[in-house]
Amino acid sequence: MTNFPRPIFAVPDALSAETELKAKYTELTGKELFPAQPESLLTNWAAYLKTVTDSLIQYTGEQCLVNFANGVNLDRLGDFWETPRLEPQSAIVTLEFSLGGARFVDTIVPEGTRVRTQDRLFLFATTENLVIPTGQVSGTVQAECTVTGEEANGYAIGQISEFFDLVSDIESVTNTSISNSGSGVESDDRYRKRLLIAPNKLNTAGSRDAYKFWVLSSDPSISDVGVASPSDIVRLEREEELALELGELLRTNLEPFGVDIDLFTAENIAPFFRQYIKLPRFFVDVYLLTNTGLPSEELIEKVQTFLDDEEIRPLTDTVKVLSAIEVEQNLAIGITININANSGELTTQLNTLLEEYVEFVQSRLGIDIVPSQIISRLQVPGVYQVEVYEPEEAIKINFNERALITDFDINIVGVSEE
Repeated sequence: MTNFPRPIFAVPDALSAETELKAKYTELTGKELFPAQPESLLTNWAAYLKTVTDSLIQYTGEQCLVNFANGVNLDRLGDFWETPRLEPQSAIVTLEFSLGGARFVDTIVPEGTRVRTQDRLFLFATTENLVIPTGQVSGTVQAECTVTGEEANGYAIGQISEFFDLVSDIESVTNTSISNSGSGVESDDRYRKRLLIAPNKLNTAGSRDAYKFWVLSSDPSISDVGVASPSDIVRLEREEELALELGELLRTNLEPFGVDIDLFTAENIAPFFRQYIKLPRFFVDVYLLTNTGLPSEELIEKVQTFLDDEEIRPLTDTVKVLSAIEVEQNLAIGITININANSGELTTQLNTLLEEYVEFVQSRLGIDIVPSQIISRLQVPGVYQVEVYEPEEAIKINFNERALITDFDINIVGVSEE
């Protein structure tokens, strides 16, 4: 998001206002105004009122602009584009219900069946009916927390496993994924980011910013989006991969019929399928990053369903929602300090600055790791020299990638007497 300078609608300046009023009084009366005179108190009061008025004018002007408005004023600007602030969302998770043994009839777990976390703080309710077919002993279904907010995120596999609503013939239940995607009401900064690209929602051609707007509107836990249409080279590579997958699938299905699959490989069969595989050019890949890192399978499925709506996706587009790709990198930095610097306080300050940098590069897609930028951030009073040992050169992060700083180390390696 571009950082525009604040426009000036009025300049609140009490001292200048008082000086101007006193000068005008002297001009009109021909008398100098002294602090003890009653008229001086009146000019002070008038200067105060002007300053308050100018402050309100400046504030009101800023609240009419998306870049600077906040709270309910930002909500009203969203009304122009029929883009309301996103409401709080419930955490989601996948639950597996298991029978004591195979049955001769289908087993149904009704929609709304609630399961409790082991710490008994939250309930998760199934979002649809689960049918466990005859002969099978388990089935999975998505569930969402009965309350909204981030608090129900992060329950590890197996920690949502206590029945709250009993279901006949169901012996056990557990979560097979980590609970995720719960969020509070959309923040001003994130809402502002959506509003700045909201005009693109009117675009019917599937522009990059239009897709970004709709993805950000699908769930408030999504922090960044990468959108691209694969090149012809990538498309051809996908066709080759798909042909190989079909070849391997055929080998696997022939084995139960006594066919010796060692006589041929997937590579031998792939050319047969390759001639029939023609992927359309209108592919759109959408990469997600969330507030907590990579998206869950449940969130990817949710966004995929959201984008497949015919009122959002152009009919000619084939959209595929994917997780962002993580690029791991370590940071190793050496600091030479001035001889008169307080090493303890400086070390604390530098660690804080480096943590802020790490948070910045990990919170967005496509942020390169550039040693000179790290040096610039850490070059504060008391620091003589900053040396970046790792990485030695700039690391390019693609539009669909997120830098993951697995370890960072900052050490004072010397003292300068200059």
